[in-house]
Amino acid sequence: MEVHGKEMIKQGAQGDKLHFKELDVLRGLAAILMIVNHVGAALAPASLLAQPVAGALFFIGSFAPVLFFFVTGIGAGIQSNRPPARGRWLTIGIKVGILFMADLLMQWGRGRPIGLDFLGFIGLSVLILEVIKTLRFPAIACAVGIGLVSLMRYGVAPLLRSLHLELPWVLNWILGNAVEFVSYPLSPWIAYPLLGFLIGRSLQRYGSLLSGRPTWILLGLTGAGIMPAIGSVLLAQRSETAFFRWGSVAIGFYIASFAVVAYGLLLAWALCCFYSLKPIQSFLALRGVASFAIVPIHYLLIDIMTYTGIRVMSVISYTIIGVLVIGIAFLLAYQVETLAKKATRIKAQETVWLSLASVVALFSILTWVGVPNSLLTSLSTTAGQVALCILFLVRSPFQPKLAPL
Repeated sequence: MEVHGKEMIKQGAQGDKLHFKELDVLRGLAAILMIVNHVGAALAPASLLAQPVAGALFFIGSFAPVLFFFVTGIGAGIQSNRPPARGRWLTIGIKVGILFMADLLMQWGRGRPIGLDFLGFIGLSVLILEVIKTLRFPAIACAVGIGLVSLMRYGVAPLLRSLHLELPWVLNWILGNAVEFVSYPLSPWIAYPLLGFLIGRSLQRYGSLLSGRPTWILLGLTGAGIMPAIGSVLLAQRSETAFFRWGSVAIGFYIASFAVVAYGLLLAWALCCFYSLKPIQSFLALRGVASFAIVPIHYLLIDIMTYTGIRVMSVISYTIIGVLVIGIAFLLAYQVETLAKKATRIKAQETVWLSLASVVALFSILTWVGVPNSLLTSLSTTAGQVALCILFLVRSPFQPKLAPL
């Protein structure tokens, strides 16, 4: 068994930029949940998802964005002590813009002029966390923010609905009410990046205290998940309590999500503890570009199956197809990451950036004029998003030479 705490210190001592293998593994676990959920949503009939095993797989998969948003916050928290780089806001603006463009491409592929989905919400989270970093007491701001969005979604929003008031869409989005073409309202989804920031900042400051103390980590994460797990079980016993997250997030799902965060972290840590699990670690460890690329790649794979008439009709076929999509999506995502790294080693970075931007523009036009929800449009959407993934690492001609993100 590896000494977990010492490994964390070693990673932090190699440079100013801390990196924890556990976070990459947690991204991989989140990607698996995402694929399992989307395979079920696209290929399985409602009758199969109503069955216990298939329904449980589908339900657990719905927590994927919780883990992704949480890891986004941890990454920001770990790096919160770094001194601001020259051109920081321009660099961040470009990165966030790339995420929003990737999200917009997906909306166009579905025939929508605009919207906010997974990648766009990550971009918004990055922007909000960067603003929080500039505050005098960022940890307090995050804690207050979690309380406020929870209160808005489960206190203010129900109250206003009971009054039958007509609210503008922006206010509905802030309060956590369902908004057309928006998958992730601000409340309570921003709570996960804020919580991640708190955890990441604590790791950056006090992570050395965990050195050689695996029992502390085991007990701490187990204990952190007990209360929300018990709370969600008690709510599940009430027939009127729903556990949905689409449109707006139900209280049952929200409470259960914190147990998923705690036990997801626990599983990622456990997988990184044993040397014998090294192959599993290597396969699951999704870093920046790979974790970006796996989103459009897995959608394309599922679309191909949908358009070719493949359907999931049993738990066995659900498992087989899910494993197949997971394996191919991970391998292709790693290839995109390798390609992006090669692109960064080309001396003429400005030329590479402008070439990739031209490719994005071309496939954006093809997506815009294409037939929504068709295979050709899905291919052009994915091609544009993969180009954006590579563009994410390449230095733009607008950035100062010494302004890394």
